[in-house]
Order: sequence, then structure tokens, then C-alpha cells
Amino acid sequence: VQDQVTDTIDRTEDRRGLSATADVPIRYTTTSEAFDDLLDEWRTSDDATHAAAEGLVYQRLGLLPPGFDILESMEDATRSGVLGYYDPEAKRVTIVGDGDELSGFDLFVLSHEHVHVLQDQHFGFDDEDLVGDEALAFDALVEGDATLASAVFAVKRLGAAGFAELDEIPVDVVPDEALPAILYREGEFAYVDGSAFVFANWDGDWSAIDRLWADPPISTEQIMHPERDPADVPVGIELPAIAELLGPGWSTAHEMVLGEMRIEVLLADGRDWGYGDEDQPFAFPELPAARGAEGWGGDRLAHLVTTDGDWAVVWQTAWDTARDAGEFARMAGSATWDLPYEVAVIEAGDITEDDLDHPVLVLIAPGPSQLFGLQRSLIGP
Repeated sequence: VQDQVTDTIDRTEDRRGLSATADVPIRYTTTSEAFDDLLDEWRTSDDATHAAAEGLVYQRLGLLPPGFDILESMEDATRSGVLGYYDPEAKRVTIVGDGDELSGFDLFVLSHEHVHVLQDQHFGFDDEDLVGDEALAFDALVEGDATLASAVFAVKRLGAAGFAELDEIPVDVVPDEALPAILYREGEFAYVDGSAFVFANWDGDWSAIDRLWADPPISTEQIMHPERDPADVPVGIELPAIAELLGPGWSTAHEMVLGEMRIEVLLADGRDWGYGDEDQPFAFPELPAARGAEGWGGDRLAHLVTTDGDWAVVWQTAWDTARDAGEFARMAGSATWDLPYEVAVIEAGDITEDDLDHPVLVLIAPGPSQLFGLQRSLIGP
């Protein structure tokens, strides 16, 4: 087994064009132990706090049903899908297994995790302050790089017969199509879209991928459209002090950028959702109903609450062209008409001081009177 490990690490470094600057220990453990370790760390992290806050936003937008426990859902997904991981704090790789015999799939997982070691040692995982759309984009670079490099390793090391073994993905690892669409899409994005993004920039030259690390993508739009100019970054939107405008008792519970990928799922509104099949469990979903997200130029959403249970969502968006803005406004109205709340989609609505290009403002409140008060406070009678 040690010979297999050494060979896998050496071949992975050769294929990726990077060498480890320090040895990293490898731990073999059971699925339950690996899950418990990940869960203990995750529950006390900022990631769990952000996920809970985003879960409430998703409920307001209709992306999750009322009362949905996003933390429990994410824990269940982690419990069934742990194959291995690299801990950048402990500087240790964990592989699920007894370490007595490594299959072709085990070697693929080890190669993938060793790429994370190389990434950490050469570029660093400076992602602690990233949230929302930017965090998804960074994760796509991390996992896309590792997935492509380990696939190159597997093709060269295992050959055609051995690589075919990788088709036998453990069933629990395949995304669960019973998940709400937004969680399914978020779960696959880093690996599926990230791999496509890295491959589009690769062309056999890993130095091109190293340059991506020097200036990483900051939006899912950049991941989804690698053919576009990398300098085409989203506009930064700064919201006013909305809680102060609404009056005493209001506070901002959460702010986030949704980004093109999440807006795509929102506009699809459960229609035309195509999950992978048995032959391609990680295939791109079909989302023709979500074309209204393609002209995304930037956004920022605020979820506001009061101490007595009132709430509001203020979502400022900007679009590349007037046509893009109009298409989004029309499709956003269609996707949210059946929410059990009141929604206003306002073309040319701009509550910022930046004079945004082609803005669309979306307001959501529990009832008609709250929506009227929200509009009056932000944009006048």
C-alpha cells in the first residue's frame, strides 16, 4: 500500500507540475469517523452560520420550502458522501478505508486530495472571508483543478481498464435528485462547472491554471462562461443603510450576492430541471427556462428582520443591457408569482447611489401593507 501511495503522489505531482514542499500525513478511517470529524469542525465554523442565514433567504425566495432545515440537509449529504478530504488546518489527508488495500477509485481520491495539498502549499486557501457567489466561484477553482488533475493521473496511471472502474461511483456519492434544486446545483457546481472551467483554461498547460490562482474568479458567471473576458467582472453593489430607512426595530440579518448560478435556479422555478442519469450522474442540468440569468451584471440582497417577527427582502440587481434587465424582470415575476408573500419587481429600480446600469429592484414582504411600506421607505410613494 505504501508503494501505491508513493507512486500516486509522485505521479500526481508530475501531472500537475507542482511538487510538495513538505510531507503531509495520511490517515485512514471509517466513513462515520470522517463524518464526525468534519461535522464537529463545520458546526462551529462561519460556514454553518452563513448556510443557516442563506437558508432563510432561500425560503423567502421560494428556493426552499418554509421550515426547511438546511443544516440538517447538508449534514445528511456530508454523511453519505465522504470519501476523503484534506484538512488545511491540521495539514493532513484523510481517506475513508482501512489502508490495507487501495482500489483504483481509492487512488483517484488520494490523487485528488493530494492536489489540495499542493494548492495549499503553493497558493494558499485564502477563502475565510469569502461568502455567497464569490465563495462558490473560489470553490469551483479549487475542486475543478483537483478533479482535472486527478482525472489526468487516473487516465495515465490506471489505463483504460482501470479508469473504467471509476465509473463505479459509490451510490451515496451521486447527488440526490430528491434535494431541492438549489442545494443539488450548489453541491455539484464546484466539481462539474469547476472542472469545465479549469479544462477550458488548461489546454495541457498547467501554468495557465497557476495563473488563475494568482487572480482567482470572483463570480459564478466567470466559472459558467470561461469563454468571456476574465476582466469582465461583476459590478460591486453597495446597498444603503436599509434598516435605518425602515425605522426603529429593524436590523439586517444577512447580506449576500446571489450571482448568476443561483439566479438561474430561481428563474427555472423547478421547470426543465434535468438531473444526471446512471451513465452521467454529474451531467450538467438542463435549464432552458433560466436564460434570463445570462445577462447578469451584479447583485446584492439584504434580508431584514424585526424583533417582533416582521421581515423584508431587498434585492438590487444590475444587468448588462436593457434587454437583459427586461427579460430578468419578466422571468423573475413569473418565478415568484406563486410565493405566499407579496413581491414587487421594479424595472429601473435603483436604491444605490451608484447610478447602476440597467437596474432591477426586487422587494419581498409578508403582506400587502408591509410591501407598500417597504416601497415607500426605499423609493417613495
